[in-house]
Amino acid sequence: SYYHEAAEDAEKNMWFGVNKSNLLLKWDYKTKKFQEIDFNNRKECAKTIFGGIVTIKTDAEKNLWIAYEGGGIIKFNPVKNSVEHFSIENR
Repeated sequence: SYYHEAAEDAEKNMWFGVNKSNLLLKWDYKTKKFQEIDFNNRKECAKTIFGGIVTIKTDAEKNLWIAYEGGGIIKFNPVKNSVEHFSIENR
């Protein structure tokens, strides 16, 4: 797998999406270490996310918006450690 998408947050951390994985990869600016984040382990996610990450964007409220191939969109605030999962079932 190779990284497909990247974004930088307000804390200078880098976030990477890998084309064939649903795991979000964080490069922690302060510790200089990588961390994998699996949203499938979060109760806020309505269903298992199988598709790979197709895009990552940041907004003014320090949220990361992560779009998954066939798995919906996640709004993740790393500062508050909050997660919202939006899928076709949320219409």
